[in-house]
Amino acid sequence: MKMTSNEIKTSKLQSLNEQELQEIEGGNPYLIAIGAATAGVALYNGAVSAGKEIGKGIYYATH
Repeated sequence: MKMTSNEIKTSKLQSLNEQELQEIEGGNPYLIAIGAATAGVALYNGAVSAGKEIGKGIYYATH
């Protein structure tokens, strides 16, 4: 069954725009990459800070 142009305009079925398709398909790839990089930097900084504190503790315990 084909719909007339008037039925298409008044129907609740609409095609998705580019942004909506991108959100459904997994989001903005640049935003995902930036988020992953930010998380990586945060993990690295946390590991470095923890390593410094552990190193200081070992140093003071042995000297």
